[in-house]
Amino acid sequence: MRKPGAPFFLFLCACLTLFILQARPSSSQAIEVKDFDYHEGSETGPGHWGEMNENWAACKDGKDQSPIDINSENIQVNQSIGSLITSYGISHAIMHKSSHGIIVNWTEGAGSLSIDGKAYVLEQCHWHSPSEHKLFGERYPLELHMVHRSSDGDIAVISIMYQFGPPDPFLFKLMKFVAILVTNDVVPAGLVPPPLMEIGCPYYRYIGSLTTPPCTEGVTWSLIQEVRFVSKKQVRMLRSAVHGENNARPIQPINGRTIFLYKPWAPEEHMKYFDRENLCRKSSILKWLLCHRHH
Repeated sequence: MRKPGAPFFLFLCACLTLFILQARPSSSQAIEVKDFDYHEGSETGPGHWGEMNENWAACKDGKDQSPIDINSENIQVNQSIGSLITSYGISHAIMHKSSHGIIVNWTEGAGSLSIDGKAYVLEQCHWHSPSEHKLFGERYPLELHMVHRSSDGDIAVISIMYQFGPPDPFLFKLMKFVAILVTNDVVPAGLVPPPLMEIGCPYYRYIGSLTTPPCTEGVTWSLIQEVRFVSKKQVRMLRSAVHGENNARPIQPINGRTIFLYKPWAPEEHMKYFDRENLCRKSSILKWLLCHRHH
């Protein structure tokens, strides 16, 4: 009997490969889940994120979730955590629109944040409106998240709050691309410098989570104390790109966590300075007069 030749075996291998690929779902199909939303009471809203996917269980069962309300009851002044050390540089970026917001992804090295000697590379930034965190019970019109990742996968986020006022310089440079994203999903943004960080600026530090599924915990949060300005037009543009949707997760329980406050000066009897803290957050002028001038 004549033995099958090489062409027959090649044909057989091709058929087997096709059968296996058709029988097994692709990796994207295997992990595909229904998209989440921010509507309270919705089957896919924040109250049900942890039930939508077994990998999102932390959204429901996690004890160190974000966002939280930064308030004086849980704050300890701690200079030992040190000033925010950032080394950012201008780098190419791509802006794209997800179903819940606008994201700036740096495609090259845009610099890093150093925490306890560990480098976290800046990967992307995005906005939430209204703000996700609260400062002393107040929710602001906008919050920026600058997401950094270390070589071993740990995540650190710098958060900046905004109140209505003059246009934000960082957003001002990006508004023409935001306008394009109203009708497009992706746009090259060219060279984009990250937002400037003031050397020695006071900030709040706590350990929390991602504010979107899978709500991964162990995230190091640094919330800049000074509330910056953004124009109403800029916020409208950001929201219009995602059809005006709210994209802020509800406040999560603190569960006994301590919030550390770093500031260049730290009086021993710091609790009596919290009224002063609030004034500093509200006004750049008062911030200069009360927080940066020593008497």
